[in-house]
Amino acid sequence: MEEYLYVDDKRLDKYVEEFGSPVSVQKKRQKGFEISWTPKLTFSESEELTPPTRSEKIEYLLENLRERDLLTETQFSGLEVFGDHAKAFHLETCDAVKTFIDAALPETMIPSASELPAEVDEIFGIDLIKKNPQNSERKKQFLKKQKEAALARAREEIGDFKGLNIWISDRHHIDPSTAERRGQLFLIVGFPKEDYEGAFFERWSAHSALTGLLNELGPYFAKSVLHKVANESNNPTSEFQNGFLADPLKTLRSFGARVGDWRRIKTLYRVRSAILYKELGDDIGSIATIAYPVFIADAQF
Repeated sequence: MEEYLYVDDKRLDKYVEEFGSPVSVQKKRQKGFEISWTPKLTFSESEELTPPTRSEKIEYLLENLRERDLLTETQFSGLEVFGDHAKAFHLETCDAVKTFIDAALPETMIPSASELPAEVDEIFGIDLIKKNPQNSERKKQFLKKQKEAALARAREEIGDFKGLNIWISDRHHIDPSTAERRGQLFLIVGFPKEDYEGAFFERWSAHSALTGLLNELGPYFAKSVLHKVANESNNPTSEFQNGFLADPLKTLRSFGARVGDWRRIKTLYRVRSAILYKELGDDIGSIATIAYPVFIADAQF
């Protein structure tokens, strides 16, 4: 019996319905008593159709994906991702770590006093304060109102955003010498966008997987503890980009993300994008896969 750590029930139901929803047959045995010259106990059986369980839906989906050759049970490897036969659904067992990127605190999203427009000093310059000490108090009140307005805008921008939950599998932290484990896998839990049609997914080359994550989650990064790097896809040689390329988990942690413990998982995921990039110290391109999980199950034993 699988122990599910996460199931996207909405997408699971959608995919199952596309193949024709399965039904479960449950047999019921009924006991009766027949009155006649010779009273006797009778039994009868009836069949009752019941909704499939979550596990039955998952097995049904996997069975149909396999039958239609829509599923692969390995990670992408090298340039095969750009071929015509690359599949969007993957079933994989791997080591991964759950990473939570919290929503930003409004106070961290507003400019400091030193970052306020130069016009503030022009309005409340030192000479004016010397001539009229009340200008000093006026400046304080002005800055206070500016801060309150900025806080209100930050709170409105964050809204009801609660954070991002991403499972990350990265060979550097598993076994750097294992060639078949090249590349990275990023599973975005509760993926907020609509699905692509059919087996389509995006494929391109980039400096690092960060480009793909920002392409999918840029507006959400802007509301999170990573808001200062939400536009880093436009700056491929930045310190953050290079840090992410070398060690994504360490870099995310340094910006306030909460990184859990490594564990063995089994997951069915749907690919959103595959990015060819060069790992540091490697001459061969690796693939970073950005995907969302249909389910994640514990595979410790």
